[in-house]
Amino acid sequence: MTEISDIWINAFGALPDVEPLVRLLRSDVPMTPGARDLLAELLSPSDPPISDFELVPKRIKKFDTILEQLEKVAPYAQEREAGQSAQAAAAEAGEAAEVTDRTIFRYRENLQRLGERLRGVDKPAKPR
Repeated sequence: MTEISDIWINAFGALPDVEPLVRLLRSDVPMTPGARDLLAELLSPSDPPISDFELVPKRIKKFDTILEQLEKVAPYAQEREAGQSAQAAAAEAGEAAEVTDRTIFRYRENLQRLGERLRGVDKPAKPR
């Protein structure tokens, strides 16, 4: 149990770098009661606070980009369902969105990869 407790203490000790804590929260390592208390303190500090850090919510700017790409790709999907070729649908959607047809294809690939990640589809490991 001490080992697991040390793992959590080290993750919190890395703050303000949140990556070690995020990796640990996404792992299968069980959370200790002390780690749970500290996380609660970060989310909602008591008076007086017991730590020098506080988690502050902020908007993820990349989400706005994803929504813009989705809006620009939607007409492509509609045209494909209507029977248009991929190239013609991309050209038409690109013209409406004021981007090239290649950009529409790139946005579709980005959105497809995002969908696979959200569904948990594993991609092959990159060779080192």
